[in-house]
Amino acid sequence: MYLKQLRKYHSGKSEQMKCFNALLFDMDGVIVDTELLFWKSTYSVIRKRKLPLTYEDFVKKTIIQGVSVFSGLNFTDSQLEELCAERDRYYMESLKTHDILNPYVFELLNGLSKKDIKLGIGTSSWKMYADIIMERFGLSKYFDGIITRDDVENIKPSPDIYLKLAKRLEVGPSEALVIEDSDKGVMAAGNGKFQVLVLMNPYYSKFYRYEGAAGLFRDVKELEKYLSDILS
Repeated sequence: MYLKQLRKYHSGKSEQMKCFNALLFDMDGVIVDTELLFWKSTYSVIRKRKLPLTYEDFVKKTIIQGVSVFSGLNFTDSQLEELCAERDRYYMESLKTHDILNPYVFELLNGLSKKDIKLGIGTSSWKMYADIIMERFGLSKYFDGIITRDDVENIKPSPDIYLKLAKRLEVGPSEALVIEDSDKGVMAAGNGKFQVLVLMNPYYSKFYRYEGAAGLFRDVKELEKYLSDILS
């Protein structure tokens, strides 16, 4: 665990920490490990089409810049849509079969379900992907609300997803703590005036700065121990 100085509440069981009435979780990278799966789905298209793209291109464009790795290759809009659709078909089928649940997630959620706190998911993924994950692993029973990119006009780093989720859970930003794994997610939380903790992404942390995060955690088990402490 790498705790930075939390604004107003860096000590474990301070009064400020007890004021949290909701935890807002990102999905991809926090609840489930889909990052490598998305690259593999993308690579399936790259290999099949013999495209001049590498993993480094994927990280630079998709992970850091947030644009399609297929952009910039002189494709027409319709050709680009076809490539993305083919990748999405690979990805959707992979979500149904691969073991993507992060270790200790059930332990975390089972523990939190016994506490007087609301839980929500705010993800930039499409609803069709979130639905597969929620249904496959039986996660819906743990959460009081979920907001996907289908529900907002602007995705992360815009705060819209978390603001709408907080509104659905009937809490304000000062009452909710966000759990993220990416720079865009941290910025989204910050832009919405939420406090945010980071579950460090095992693949892309070296590309992230996590600027503004109140604390960094290496795995779900470490995060679970900390949340259990501050919410007790």
